[in-house]
Parts: sequence; C-alpha cells; structure tokens
Amino acid sequence: ENTAASQDEPRGKIIGSVSSDAPDIEENPELSKEAADHDNGRRLDIVKTFSPLPRLPYIAAKLFFMAWIISIMVLSIRDSKFPSFWLAYLTHWGVLLITAYAIMSFVSAIYLAVRPPTDPNVLEGGVGFFAKATWTLFAAAL
Repeated sequence: ENTAASQDEPRGKIIGSVSSDAPDIEENPELSKEAADHDNGRRLDIVKTFSPLPRLPYIAAKLFFMAWIISIMVLSIRDSKFPSFWLAYLTHWGVLLITAYAIMSFVSAIYLAVRPPTDPNVLEGGVGFFAKATWTLFAAAL
C-alpha cells in the first residue's frame, strides 16, 4: 500500500524563494510541510558565498586553482596525439566545464570584491549574471 497516496495532507507547490515574508501553513493550508520547511527565513548572501572575507586569501586560492586547472587542460591538449580530436572524449568535456567554472568563480570573486551589490537579496545586473553563470557551471561540472 502506498503511504504517500494515503496521506490526508494536501500537497502544495514548493515555494521558489527563501524569504521571510512567504506564507506559512497556518496562513495558507494548501502549502505542504516540505514547502514550509523550505522557507526557514534565511537569505542567501551572494557576497559571502562568492567572495568571502578575508578576500585576498580566497581570491589568491581561486587564482592558484584556476591556473592549475587551465595548465592541466593545456598540457592534456598539447600532449594529445590528435589535438583537434581532444573534445571527442566525454572526460575532456568534464575538464572543459571544470575549467570554465574555475575561471567564472575567479571572475565572480573579483567582480564582487570590486563592485558589491547594493541589495544582496536581488540578483540583477552583473551580480545576477555572475552568480547564475557560476552556479550553472558548477552544476554542469559535477
């Protein structure tokens, strides 16, 4: 017997944002327990996520890893018997995505150190682009 189908609890939609002004179960009985648990009042701080303090050591570490990953990719292409055929292997696509993520992570950290957002809860403009691109490349590289 399926226990999920036999529950009397209404199934609501998952809320898309993590803000403290979202309705809770008492105000909106259509929301499920999972949806209410998703909104716990915490907000994501973009600057702390992509450019934490102290900035210089984090940016230096990102630069080191970015240079290391790029050198691995360049040496892999250079040492390949057929460099024009390098992207034919799925493993090399993974290396390419990891390299793109490392570059975007470094650029995001620099951008946020130089131009922190006026409102850290709004992903618009350059901040939005860099945050979304970095998250997308990270997910793709996994």
